[in-house]
Amino acid sequence: TDAAFNDAASNVPENDNPLYNPATAYVAGDKVMMITAGVHKNLECLIDNTGQVPSTNPIDGNGNPYWLDLGATNRWAMFDEIINNQTTNNGSITFKVTPGQVVNTIGLLNISGSSAQIVGSDPVNGEFYNETFELISTSNVFDGYSYCFAPFIQISDVVADNIPPYANADFTVTITGTGDVSLGEFVYGSEFDLGESLIGAQPGIESYSIISTNSFGKTQIVPRPNRKLLTIDTAVETYRINDITRTMSQIVDKASLWIGDEDNSSLVVYGILGAYTPAFGVQGSKSFINYEIKGFI
Repeated sequence: TDAAFNDAASNVPENDNPLYNPATAYVAGDKVMMITAGVHKNLECLIDNTGQVPSTNPIDGNGNPYWLDLGATNRWAMFDEIINNQTTNNGSITFKVTPGQVVNTIGLLNISGSSAQIVGSDPVNGEFYNETFELISTSNVFDGYSYCFAPFIQISDVVADNIPPYANADFTVTITGTGDVSLGEFVYGSEFDLGESLIGAQPGIESYSIISTNSFGKTQIVPRPNRKLLTIDTAVETYRINDITRTMSQIVDKASLWIGDEDNSSLVVYGILGAYTPAFGVQGSKSFINYEIKGFI
């Protein structure tokens, strides 16, 4: 929200397009920004018009839209729940968020740069959290050849957990790098323990590209985004099943950050619960739970 995100503290300009002006005569193809309370969007004109305000007069008499919603402005793209729509800036991204709630976990998703710093401050106690995460990995180096020639790996997701829980805290995030740096989604909240992750977690990818082969055997690919999938089992004390089931019923259709292993990006998924299957008393006082998570694009 506008109250949680401190616009003035961000170094990302909000100048994607000219601001919408109801007195301007727009023609098809013109692009504008609509910035009002709680709205930070880019729009494209589809039908020539003057004074057809997107929020109050979205369609003409025939039901055709005057404007096409192009999504969040660059500054606000990292809050739009679309992982592949990134906030981008040259050299660095800096912003400040005041959640207005207890936060002990933060996720920086689809991130690119050299490093990311998260600083937490409280109005009474001052700075209580300061952590810098390196975004370049050498995990693909496993022999002499790869040491010399393998490219560096860009870490795509950062999870900061075990943050001291302050109710009135604010968090300043700084992402730095050479050239353009970017962030697909900034998420925060209070962590809920779903049990101990078991061996055999199955990350996956679902592609939305269109692949067609004609009668002559020629294959054509129309590239489109893909999303993460995750199937994972956990072990919990059986007495916790009722509490976990209650929590799952509350968030079953809400965007959530699912963390199988904060150090393994393929087991970090931002999306919704696809399936939840507990198995009571499988091993002594332990029960197993199977989760299927469907990530957002």
